[in-house]
Amino acid sequence: MPAQENRPLLDPSPWREPTSEPQKKGFLKKTAHALRPGFAKSYNHVLFCIFSFGVAFFSLARLKYLSVAILAAELNPGDWYYMHNGFRHVGFMLHLACMLPVGLLMIPQFVPRIRRNFLMFHRVNGYTIILLTLVGNVGALLIARRGLGGDVAAQAATGLLVIMSTTGLILAWWNIRNFQIDLHRAWMLRSMFWIASIVSTRLIMPLAALVMTAMGTYYIAWPCDELKYVLGASTMHRDFPQCTLPNGTTDGYVAVKAELDFSKPAGIGAVFNLNFGMGLFLALFLHVIGVEIYLALTPVEAERLRLVSYEKQMEAGWKDAGNAGTTVQNWGDAPAWYPTV
Repeated sequence: MPAQENRPLLDPSPWREPTSEPQKKGFLKKTAHALRPGFAKSYNHVLFCIFSFGVAFFSLARLKYLSVAILAAELNPGDWYYMHNGFRHVGFMLHLACMLPVGLLMIPQFVPRIRRNFLMFHRVNGYTIILLTLVGNVGALLIARRGLGGDVAAQAATGLLVIMSTTGLILAWWNIRNFQIDLHRAWMLRSMFWIASIVSTRLIMPLAALVMTAMGTYYIAWPCDELKYVLGASTMHRDFPQCTLPNGTTDGYVAVKAELDFSKPAGIGAVFNLNFGMGLFLALFLHVIGVEIYLALTPVEAERLRLVSYEKQMEAGWKDAGNAGTTVQNWGDAPAWYPTV
């Protein structure tokens, strides 16, 4: 689109990404500098190290679950009853095969040096993350009814995370297609932080299990067939004799006490089935608040990237440069934005 105004291109020096390239340094210092991720602010480096370590450790520790034998042996008691065959098995393996690599691939996306020096890798990696996440979300929906209990809270939390991450990635893609880099950054940060809420969920669940066990008043309904699959026929008959009695169950279901007792697999399965939905909702809430606080505290970086967006849109001959994508000026009633440097 031809530009409506003959505004000159900006001098890029004030707003290009800050770097600290070494001057005349020795070999070791140059090598050490080359290995630095390139963050201009130390707090960004600290936050990156904390969150990237957590996501990387979580993903690497669970890559073994791509082996069906290991997955069957270590999965939460009761879950494999529903996941060992059929469309849920396909959905579960699809979800793991897509989302575990996403946890590793998202890390280099936020390294400034990679973005500056390996732009093509950044682009290809970004599209790979988007594709894998969309496919992984389909897998999550396939197993939501039975995954970790599959109660209403778990299904709602899973569905909400799928909707949020899918929407966020689509908006991130749309903004980068329109050279609106500041909003691309914001939506990619949101999407990745929301997806990473599953890591925090896994930290919340054991703590909640300890509280529930201490209270000792939480129960969940399991079908006798699932108990037989988890415990074996003899143990089921001993611990849940009502499964063998006429009219001893309600539609084939019995109450299982939720408790973190490693001698009782059904109790362990029950306690994590009960608290997964709560844990995911709480973790997602914390991650939503956290990433919005971070974005609110980094307006200088957002403005710098908007100036970059303005320059790229001017070079492309776009009208109303700097106000493309999902900017509030483009969709709302805010006054037009103009560069100030």
